[in-house]
Amino acid sequence: SKFKVGPVQNIQPDTFIYEPEYRVFVVRDGNGAFYAISAICTHLGCNVKWVDSSNTNDSSVAIACPCHGSKFNRKGEVIEGPAPKGLQRFHVELSGDKLIVDTSDIVSEDEMFLKV
Repeated sequence: SKFKVGPVQNIQPDTFIYEPEYRVFVVRDGNGAFYAISAICTHLGCNVKWVDSSNTNDSSVAIACPCHGSKFNRKGEVIEGPAPKGLQRFHVELSGDKLIVDTSDIVSEDEMFLKV
């Protein structure tokens, strides 16, 4: 349930990495903080996709389910259903120059950001 991502200096602000083996997005926000959210839709377990905001009329949409149309913001919060709840957020910590994501440790929005 744990995996490494990095080195952190190679991950630019306002970008994300998709880890397909774990179905997780690892995100670095515009302030340089890191967080990890599930890429599994809470509706029926489909793989969600990161959305290029230049291709949508709603800039708040960052993640979408291509199967059933659920939409989520960059933090994984539901914008539009049928998903009943937001995407899971996982604990992230720093080990040397790499991030460690623990998918067995689900955290709240208050706990999800790692400032480096």
